[in-house]
Amino acid sequence: MPALALSFAVCALILAAHFVSGGDLFLVLAKGSGGFIMTVWIFIIVAHARMRLAAAKSGVVALPFKAWLYPVGNAIALLALVTVLLAQAVNRDTRLLFGFMVLVTLTIIASYFALRKRYGVTLG
Repeated sequence: MPALALSFAVCALILAAHFVSGGDLFLVLAKGSGGFIMTVWIFIIVAHARMRLAAAKSGVVALPFKAWLYPVGNAIALLALVTVLLAQAVNRDTRLLFGFMVLVTLTIIASYFALRKRYGVTLG
């Protein structure tokens, strides 16, 4: 039920952003989803780097998969994604959607930590 409520809230906020921006709904959704996809990839890059560091710290010599151009490839991808997101923040046409994307991302991160604390989940 909380997932359904969160989905409804996100959809309502997207519609509100559409009416506030005065733009085309498809364009709003396309730009908004691009920012979310880039944010997910940023989290994947960070998680991958943390996993590699933890594996090296624990003495694992070789992981069962190869990452092309690691660690340089991760740094280049991270820099490119952050650059595109910052360009969205600077561009007048996409600034509202960037703010919306940041707000939703921070809400999801805060709810993750709140639920983790509520249910006593620890990382380890």
